[in-house]
Amino acid sequence: MRNAIRLGIRAFLAAAVFATQAAPAQTYPSKQVRMIVPNAAGGPSDLVGRVLAQKLTESWGQAVIVENRVGAGGNIGVDAVVKAAPDGYTLLVTNSAPIVVNQSLYAKMPYDPVKDLAAISLLASAPQVLTVPSNSPANSVAELIRIARAEPGKLTFGSLGNGTAPHLAGEMFKSQARIDILHIPYRSVPQVHAALMVSELSMFFDVPTVLAQVQGGKMKALAVTGKTRTGLAPHLPTLAESGLPDYEMGSWYGLLAPAAISGEIKAQLHAAALRVLAQPDVKARMNGIGFEVVGNTPDQFAAHIQSESARWANLIKATGIKAN
Repeated sequence: MRNAIRLGIRAFLAAAVFATQAAPAQTYPSKQVRMIVPNAAGGPSDLVGRVLAQKLTESWGQAVIVENRVGAGGNIGVDAVVKAAPDGYTLLVTNSAPIVVNQSLYAKMPYDPVKDLAAISLLASAPQVLTVPSNSPANSVAELIRIARAEPGKLTFGSLGNGTAPHLAGEMFKSQARIDILHIPYRSVPQVHAALMVSELSMFFDVPTVLAQVQGGKMKALAVTGKTRTGLAPHLPTLAESGLPDYEMGSWYGLLAPAAISGEIKAQLHAAALRVLAQPDVKARMNGIGFEVVGNTPDQFAAHIQSESARWANLIKATGIKAN
């Protein structure tokens, strides 16, 4: 009788422990989820984050609220996620810079993106578009390079500050084309566009949404920075096709969480994100703002982060770029 009682107690305790361990995964999410975007509202990261947040809210029946935490090139928002409880209720949707660029750009970082964050999935990617003024004498990358070599130091390229994607794209172009062009940072994209349209600026590496202005005749597009041509403008060659065979660059946006998140919740988040990315209307919305849907495994995303970190570290070291 006593043995039977002991066995019953053991079985009850084992079941209780199992239920306690399984409960977070089974009931997640049971309350509002906060999704931090370390960039300003209306920007590419914010747009991707809001599409994901809306669809997860519909799927889970729990609100997913986007919170824009800007500053220090995205470091402030990412650090807030790193310091949050690893319970799945604070997530990060970000562009690549705070994850693979900033550790080489800033002398001191508040977090280690590899050790302090769990990669969930790469969400979307987009090439950049090399644009020039509508009255530029260059109608191809080869012509732009020829003009730059003929007048060293005269042509300029714009950016949104040191270490931003347009800056890195311009520095890579400068290095691989072996030309001397001057970097001019601006505070906003509208300022860059205004300068480009009156020929105060020679070139700018822009996001694909600029193609609407290209079609309107306000500027010219010469090439895209991706490995392959974009479906948004299949007539535009890649920079690799245009004489720079090693040139490849794109912006990407990913979903991450605090590193200590449980395997069960991490798996749920990954599955939920892939379900969202597979929806036709999500693909249409992403394509409409110039992005291509990706979706991969946590291990693939983590490997991508490591390879990208090494690549940008080499460029930043070679060019001596520092944070603003």
